[in-house]
Amino acid sequence: MKFGQRIKLQRLKRHMTQQQLAEKICSTSYLSKIEKGHVIPKHEIQQALLNRLEIHEPLIKLDEQTFMENIQAAYRAVLAIQTKTHARIAFNTFSSTQIVLENKENFYIANLYLLYFSLIAEEPPDNIQHLSDGILAIKDKFTPYQKFLYNAISSKFFYEKKQYEEAKNAIFEALRIKNSITIEDMEYGALLELEGSIHFHLYEQGNAFSRLRAALDIFLNNHAHEKILSTYNFLGLINLQFGNYDFALKFLNTGYNYAIQLAKKHHYGPLLQNIGYTYARMNQPKRAIDYYRRSLNNTIEPFKKLTTIHAVVREYSKENQAEQVAKWCAYGLELITAHHLDQAAKSYYYHFHIYTMVHKLEQFNIACFEQAIQHFSVLKDYHNVQKYAFVLAQKYEQTEQYEDAVIYYRIANEASCSVRAIRDWQDL
Repeated sequence: MKFGQRIKLQRLKRHMTQQQLAEKICSTSYLSKIEKGHVIPKHEIQQALLNRLEIHEPLIKLDEQTFMENIQAAYRAVLAIQTKTHARIAFNTFSSTQIVLENKENFYIANLYLLYFSLIAEEPPDNIQHLSDGILAIKDKFTPYQKFLYNAISSKFFYEKKQYEEAKNAIFEALRIKNSITIEDMEYGALLELEGSIHFHLYEQGNAFSRLRAALDIFLNNHAHEKILSTYNFLGLINLQFGNYDFALKFLNTGYNYAIQLAKKHHYGPLLQNIGYTYARMNQPKRAIDYYRRSLNNTIEPFKKLTTIHAVVREYSKENQAEQVAKWCAYGLELITAHHLDQAAKSYYYHFHIYTMVHKLEQFNIACFEQAIQHFSVLKDYHNVQKYAFVLAQKYEQTEQYEDAVIYYRIANEASCSVRAIRDWQDL
């Protein structure tokens, strides 16, 4: 009998709730995952649960085969869900398991899985430096499948760093290796999804759409609901970038209806947000704001609320409704202060202050604009670099400071090329 089943059976025999068993040992939700077999707890947690249940039999030593079966099951689960929380549980569980892997192939694969978990979990680099260094040292000894995993993980790493060309090269290598080996459907689906995301950020919408559409078919066939919903959302955004608004709404509304059918409430907010954004691009501000408000009502996380508040501000700004701009910017700034997001939400801090300046609701502060442009440049957020450099250039032009105006028009123009991944004038 597996550990989780053993714990659950004894808990029920003793008429204990999960909350009673978990108290001061682990969270109730974590205990639920243990009982379902989704995670293997650390030795100390196992022993504490056994002691509370008065199970005095010694813990069965985890054998190598069972460990590999468990870590592979966790890898499949993270592939299908890809949430930071789930990946962090998997990373913490398996990185702390005390076991010696005598089979070197198992050792290599287990460490690649751990690196993948850590990447999705957004573990601090210092926590996994030893792991990445170790994998770099042995990568020449990898089997074709291990090389596939290594390149897929490398592509994800470069993607998160916004190094899209490097990510593209790594994923092409993974796809080349894939043609000579057998991989699981969900591995291929995740790879296609990542490739589509890379093409999207390189402004290659046709390739982005074809890869994401192929990934969606795989996710549908495997009933991977989380990935299905996120892919419908992304396909909507790609069509939005193309200007295919009807198709964008088709994918987004299909995703939203699917989320309602499955009661996946955490997807309501993002899907409603992007439906609103589609109407905004269609110059229908009232409908856009209506969907943004509905998105806000279905969003709990403060940072995500800021995204929607910023979208509302944009629409009211386009309509020159200064009073509403002031109201919503104040709401956003209050949210930043209330949740101590001064550093994490620095971008929104600049957005809200700049919009109030543009509408003459506070004094125009050139230093704030310059700091914002520098901030977004560091983030490689060229859309906002272009937008605010253009506004500042106009301001300089209006005040007849033409040399400064030229400088910021040039910055806006360079940012425009970066947005579209254009490096040479010949490609314009």
